[in-house]
Amino acid sequence: MTNTPSSGPRHEPEPAVTYRVGDRTLALTCTTRWQWIVSIDGRELPNQYPSQAEAWAAGVREAYGFH
Repeated sequence: MTNTPSSGPRHEPEPAVTYRVGDRTLALTCTTRWQWIVSIDGRELPNQYPSQAEAWAAGVREAYGFH
């Protein structure tokens, strides 16, 4: 059986990686289930993302209203 992000072993959460984007701060964290969450200025978005890049892009879209 192959371990995949959804069925594979859990891992310890990584420390948040923070980015300054204009006047906003995005914090990206990889969860114990290999999903990424994003916070904007300390406010966590409700969705989880399969990659760090997707989480970052969603954070920028949300922070600056690019929907």
